Amino acid sequence: GPGAESLSIAAESVRRILNRMDALPRKEREALLLSAVEELSTAEIAAVLSTSESSIRSRLFRARHALALMLANDEKTPRPGRQS
Repeated sequence: GPGAESLSIAAESVRRILNRMDALPRKEREALLLSAVEELSTAEIAAVLSTSESSIRSRLFRARHALALMLANDEKTPRPGRQS
C-alpha cells in the first residue's frame, strides 16, 4: 500500500483543495461538492438544488475553473519551509 509520506502528501492536497473550495461562492461550492463528493449526475444535482441542468453545468465549470486557478496560484507562491 501507499507509504506514510505519500499519504501525508495526499492529505495535504485534500486540505488545500477543501480550503480553497471554501472561497467559492455558495452555489458553485454546493454543485461541486454534490458532483465530486456525492458523485451525483448533473440531472441529480439540478433536482436537488431545484434548478436547470444548464445552470448546474455552468456552476460546475465556474467552480472547477476558479479552483484550478487558485491551486495553480498556490503552487507559484512560496510557503515558509518550502524550497522554490
